Amino acid sequence: MDPSSIPSPPKLQIAHVLADLNILKQAPPRATLSFLRSLSTVSATIDDRKTSIHSQPMTKFDSLGRRIPTPPSAVQSPSPPLRKHSSMDQIDLPETEESIRETRERRLERRRSSARGDEFMRAKTLLAYYNHRHKLQEKGQRGMKMSQERVNKALNEQAEKRHQNVWIFAFLYTSVKMSLIFRRGLATASPFKSASKVVCIGRNYADHVTELNNSKPKQPFFFLKPPSSILPPNGGAIIRPKGVDLHYEVELALIIGKQVKNLEAENEKEAYDSIESYAMSIDMTARNVQNEAKKKGLPWDIAKGFDTFLPMSNIISKSQIPDPHNATVWLTVNNEHRQKDSTGLMLFRIPRILSDITKVMTLEKGDVVLTGTPKGVGSVKPGDVMRVGISVGGKELEEGKIEVAVEESTSTYEFKET
Repeated sequence: MDPSSIPSPPKLQIAHVLADLNILKQAPPRATLSFLRSLSTVSATIDDRKTSIHSQPMTKFDSLGRRIPTPPSAVQSPSPPLRKHSSMDQIDLPETEESIRETRERRLERRRSSARGDEFMRAKTLLAYYNHRHKLQEKGQRGMKMSQERVNKALNEQAEKRHQNVWIFAFLYTSVKMSLIFRRGLATASPFKSASKVVCIGRNYADHVTELNNSKPKQPFFFLKPPSSILPPNGGAIIRPKGVDLHYEVELALIIGKQVKNLEAENEKEAYDSIESYAMSIDMTARNVQNEAKKKGLPWDIAKGFDTFLPMSNIISKSQIPDPHNATVWLTVNNEHRQKDSTGLMLFRIPRILSDITKVMTLEKGDVVLTGTPKGVGSVKPGDVMRVGISVGGKELEEGKIEVAVEESTSTYEFKET
């Protein structure tokens, strides 16, 4: 076969066309070479794909539309790829001074363009900032203002919470305090203030009868104290009138819970049922006033009836004193024991005491009955402090404690013997 009849590869044809059009002369040598190499690679790739596609046999179908298998002999092996001409790799156009100068000028121009673009962008950014800086300042000021408002709001909320907590604490403290005062008032003042009379049993402990050189009574002996002489718990000090020899007498008190009259001594259950509660008391006595009245055969109510002459403890429930004849009462003056004895030493027991009283006078709800004092009575002066208590089964009852001081009266009254 004549070599001249073989068609030239596509890349050579394109190169000839470009040469004929005088394009290669106008382009830089290196750019032309790079372009031709790329074009050669693309052309070879296209030829390979065309060869691969046309080498496959055509699929045939019968009259029913079924595919007719192709015999192995009909499958054509792919034709070998066209030979790549290495002549394009050997193209090397000479560089002239003019082409080198043009290349340098293009590079310099690109650098200048890039620098001008960067400067333009910086200038544009600065211009945008200066044009909008007042808006940025306004946003910053608004943000600072909002932040300050939030901080102030948080501080105000904290201060308000602290203020509320203070008021809540004050309210709770006041409520608890008033509740305690109210309950204490109900427990102490109410039963005592409702007393129509205070009945006192005298000479009910044998040793006390002996220490005062009195005769032992054959039946309960009682006298009255006015309800105005009652000094409730925390009610202040005992006031000693001028010219009075003031004596103390510790006693167990009965608080009557219902109306009682004509009670029989043998009916112990009814007697104890009539008692609502107990209390401790100090029967204060103006001893010199009492002695003078006895000598003259006069009543000695005045010796027992001064205001504050009957300090009382808080109410003691009946459950705390199961047996009122099995308790120990005591009194101290300036922390020195003066009286301490068992209530089991009473000459007349409670049912007999209540029986004798109710056969003479009716006991009303709230009335107070004092059951007598043991040995150890004595005098006190202003400045002394007395303490009273009761023990049941070796345990002191908190409700039965009394602590009271003695003060001199500022009244113009003064007792003088006649």
